[in-house]
Amino acid sequence: MSPESAVSLSSLLCAFDEHELQDLFSTFSCRDESIANFLKRQAIEFEKASKSRTYLFIDDQSEKGIAGFFSVAISNLYIPEVTTDGLPVSSINNRKKLDGYRGKRKGAVQTNFLFT
Repeated sequence: MSPESAVSLSSLLCAFDEHELQDLFSTFSCRDESIANFLKRQAIEFEKASKSRTYLFIDDQSEKGIAGFFSVAISNLYIPEVTTDGLPVSSINNRKKLDGYRGKRKGAVQTNFLFT
């Protein structure tokens, strides 16, 4: 497969054993460790639960294996008005940053997460 084409994780899950995919994912490294950890620890789980869709750029011409990937969240991100311990959320500004909305917005925020 050429490194220019993306392949869906769902198609890989149909074609390969999950353990084989984990072996492939273990070769992926990135400057941002949390991005690499998502691929290695959560991408398959999120794919199966329909929380996100992941697409990988696989370079079979090099030893690296995975040249890159991106994941897109499928559902809304819910930001509660209070934390689980009952304290008010002081992140109205964070919500504005997430959805680009300058006014007050409660509840769900439409988001599309993209990891590369």
